[in-house]
Amino acid sequence: MARRGELHPELHRLAIHKYKGKRYFSGKSHTFKATLTPPPHGSSAPTVIEGTWHTSSKGVHTGAVFHDVTSPKEEVAVAPIEEQGEWESRKLWFGIAKGIREGDFETVATFKGKIENDQRQKRRDEATANKTWELKHFQYIESDPVYEHFGKLFKANPPTEDVYVYLNNGPSS
Repeated sequence: MARRGELHPELHRLAIHKYKGKRYFSGKSHTFKATLTPPPHGSSAPTVIEGTWHTSSKGVHTGAVFHDVTSPKEEVAVAPIEEQGEWESRKLWFGIAKGIREGDFETVATFKGKIENDQRQKRRDEATANKTWELKHFQYIESDPVYEHFGKLFKANPPTEDVYVYLNNGPSS
């Protein structure tokens, strides 16, 4: 069982997640329990949610559905490989995926090595040109003011945390 705690400033809560795997003779796979605790001076009680992340989960005290992924899935429409940009993952990883499907691990290693070596060369070229990678869809903030504010309420350790904020400029679906 793994346990992880994190601040959720948007909820004004500290979340403690417990993930459980199936035991050898008993238990249920993919289960979790999350306890969302308000600040120490808050008047509300903790919210507890239990369930499985691959089917559904509910509030323990209310029975309210937290998430449910059992509904029919929508098929993903992907442009043909020849119409994709060089960084789109299906095009970038096409040779690797084909090699895996065919059990040709020499091809897998060759294509994977090419991607890795191209990336290493790009980083060397950027360093030589004294350039850094420009973020396209995120803004980097060295010290997240929201985390700091709520971190003080929960005595967070570390007291500061960096964050990448999505700029909502991705392709429309």
